[in-house]
Amino acid sequence: MQAVPPRPGFQLPDTSNTAGPPPPQARAAAAAVPGAAAATTAATGFDDDDIFGFGAPKKDAAAAAKPALPAGADPNDPFAMSDAAPLTVAAAAADAKKPDGWQDFDGKKDSNKKDLGFDDNAFGAGAAAPAVAAPIVPAEPVLRLTECWRGQAAGGRLVRAGVAGRVEWVSEGAKAKVHTVQFMVQPPEPANNFLAAALSAARRHPAATKQGRAPGVLVADGIAAKPHPGAPLLAYHLPPAAVAPPPLQARLGTSSQLLPDGRRLVTLGLHYAVNPRLAARAAGLRAELRLPALLESPARAAPGGATFDAKARSLAWELPGQKLAAGLDNGGGAAEPLVACFVFGGEEAALVAALAQRLSGVLTLRGAAGGAGGGSGSLSGASLAQGVVDLELTPALCSWSAELEVKA
Repeated sequence: MQAVPPRPGFQLPDTSNTAGPPPPQARAAAAAVPGAAAATTAATGFDDDDIFGFGAPKKDAAAAAKPALPAGADPNDPFAMSDAAPLTVAAAAADAKKPDGWQDFDGKKDSNKKDLGFDDNAFGAGAAAPAVAAPIVPAEPVLRLTECWRGQAAGGRLVRAGVAGRVEWVSEGAKAKVHTVQFMVQPPEPANNFLAAALSAARRHPAATKQGRAPGVLVADGIAAKPHPGAPLLAYHLPPAAVAPPPLQARLGTSSQLLPDGRRLVTLGLHYAVNPRLAARAAGLRAELRLPALLESPARAAPGGATFDAKARSLAWELPGQKLAAGLDNGGGAAEPLVACFVFGGEEAALVAALAQRLSGVLTLRGAAGGAGGGSGSLSGASLAQGVVDLELTPALCSWSAELEVKA
């Protein structure tokens, strides 16, 4: 077989003609001749025949010239003769370079620390560090409960009344804050029988309101409610007897007096009464007289502060809550009626017909926004509980109002 030439770069030296190591007799004879040891070493490539150190250690000039270990060094430390200093020496050097007036973090305190203006505790001597505050998770309810009483009065008698309650979103933007939120309308204690019956027959939104897992608990879906702006999630109705006495009562009267110049002085008077229990929780009362076109601007109005709108043909009073409560007697009746006087120069028959057909009054009583518990509550005593996970009462989001339309 022909020899395969080795690949370039991987050729090994040819040692076929190299003589092997001399026999032991030759090495012993060479050791007796001065200078022959170095020659033998160069020839064989070994500086010691005891390469594993099984024999006795040899002492020669090179061993005598080996430098000694530094003082305090570990003889078993392989880096004792290197440029890297031992850890103990490095720590001592770090302490030597540390400036005065510093405190170690190993529990040791420097006596010169107070001289430099540092105290033991950054929060005062003997004071404990403040505890880490718990993360604040803001709770922002998105639903509200409103109850509105509406009535109609004629001749000083209440002829029609009722209460409409509804649970709705606080705003259209609130629908995007949560995906779903649980809520429940709770009757007061002791239970209101009218309210309990109304809640059992309440109507809920077919798309935005779903039945919850527990009895009486409903789930509002914000995504499903977006296509239905202003639609209530839950609606119920109460009979007039559910709120007694009624929030408002009123009587509208008219009178006409012939003046010396042939014209007539027409006087309109609105007498009203407010439920004393609601008067203390009211933000104010708005009283509006809707006038026929035959009557021009009023010549006189009492009490003062009335506003006349010629285009809308209305005369309105705004009574704040404190002023309203101060003007009521113990039974809730107003001590001073609302009075307006007009001068009319036409025929009396036309005036009588116009007053009978066009004259009316509207009283609107608004619940206070900052009543007990943060809200004005409800007319029936119902409360609203809501929450994403756990239900929580939200009295600040329960409000009420009352509106009465009055005919002469």
